[in-house]
Amino acid sequence: MRRDREKRIEDFLAENPYLIDESLRDLIPLKQETLGSNRTDLTFRREDLLTIVEIKRIGLKCEDLAQLRGYMDAYGKENELSEYHYLIGKKAKDPDGFKRKALENRIRVLYLGRDIPTAFLYDTRNRAYVPFSETKARAARYDGEFRLRL
Repeated sequence: MRRDREKRIEDFLAENPYLIDESLRDLIPLKQETLGSNRTDLTFRREDLLTIVEIKRIGLKCEDLAQLRGYMDAYGKENELSEYHYLIGKKAKDPDGFKRKALENRIRVLYLGRDIPTAFLYDTRNRAYVPFSETKARAARYDGEFRLRL
């Protein structure tokens, strides 16, 4: 069950990578790419640069930073890496301190429900999901609602 929820989040973000970072818009991710014993949730390639995204459904911990850092080290041996990589999950115990520590390792932390919303509307004009709001929900150009189940 847990893995199913994480997979739904992974699939949704793979289809809508601009929700992670606008620079990932229009890139097609590789899901569950394997290099040796390492398997990333999502990897994005722009020209020669590789960006790694690790997704956790639970509260983020230092072990998660170490896991992503290990992926970066392994993939960096055979690929040129982008400046930053992404760790996505529920808030850590010290959310701001955790983000600072991550940035020292070239990792951007995105918290589900804070940095990445869990409720969306589909903007038919721009063909993109936007954060849900009651006001926007009443606007005619929004079609359908989607919620990430955590």
